Amino acid sequence: MAITIVTKVRVPVYRTQLWIVVTTSIPAALDLIEDEIDHRIAPLEHRSSFRAYCYGYIDPKGRQRVMVFIRPSASPGEIAHEVNHAMNIIFGWHGVRLSTTNDEAQSYYLERLINKVHYAIKSFKRLTNYRS
Repeated sequence: MAITIVTKVRVPVYRTQLWIVVTTSIPAALDLIEDEIDHRIAPLEHRSSFRAYCYGYIDPKGRQRVMVFIRPSASPGEIAHEVNHAMNIIFGWHGVRLSTTNDEAQSYYLERLINKVHYAIKSFKRLTNYRS
């Protein structure tokens, strides 16, 4: 049986909600969240191959949501990979232009989001006594 814990946080600076979905089964978590929001997140035929997933959408009331689906055993690289997608979605929605020469602000932002995901995974492990 899949275990899923959703941590909902508001990201710094922008009025965007980040849902950190820590789960033992990405396909099961996708089904769970799709039922909650009544919106298709990922194609059914690809779900079994996901090791992690990021999705952003604006709901019918105009609320921006970015969701990161991650396993509790995710590597630091997998966390950074998905958070980078989330950050780019948020920045795209708000017209933020990324810079390769003056990237301190985006690096701090990336760090804060990665820390939020890391703490959600840590909390998942503590609450569920998860052992990889």
